[in-house]
Amino acid sequence: MLAAEKKLTEAVTMATEQGARYWQLRAATTLARLKLSRGREIEARAVIEPICNLYSAEPAFFELQAARSVLSTA
Repeated sequence: MLAAEKKLTEAVTMATEQGARYWQLRAATTLARLKLSRGREIEARAVIEPICNLYSAEPAFFELQAARSVLSTA
């Protein structure tokens, strides 16, 4: 595991524990992009899909659109 991947995983976990959904989304999007860049599509989807699902009833804002774009390529 790359150092960046470890830190991003920690950031997702911390944001989740604190109920900081916006920061959870941002960290997960970056982590998913990193995994995609390494050809790990299944892992990327596992990271980003549950968080995107939290926003299913919300209007799309920039970060959510970015996350959904990543999800569509995973």
